[in-house]
Amino acid sequence: MVSPTVSIMQIAKRAGRDYITPADVSEALKNSDRDSVRLDVLAVIGKQTQFGAEDIGLCAFIAWRGF
Repeated sequence: MVSPTVSIMQIAKRAGRDYITPADVSEALKNSDRDSVRLDVLAVIGKQTQFGAEDIGLCAFIAWRGF
């Protein structure tokens, strides 16, 4: 199990965005625990953060499938 190190929101913020992309989800999966990434995506989709999502369906699909 990989320890959580980088959240999706941190990846988006580094890129100067206030929204996540499917590529951000994929990058986070390479560096963090799958369940942590899934929770981050759910928080964004559920509007529990100040971040939006470029393609909600694809972000959720990638987080679930894990690639």
